[in-house]
Amino acid sequence: MLSQHISQQGLAIENTQTGNVNLTITRITIILVSIFLNLNKLIL
Repeated sequence: MLSQHISQQGLAIENTQTGNVNLTITRITIILVSIFLNLNKLIL
């Protein structure tokens, strides 16, 4: 029982870390896209 509880906590910690990484990637993507769109406006 105890080992199962510990492994579940470990999985929860891993899941939040992956979620944070996904959020960061999403933010970087949004920033890059907005910069790209602004550059296109300048060129056009």
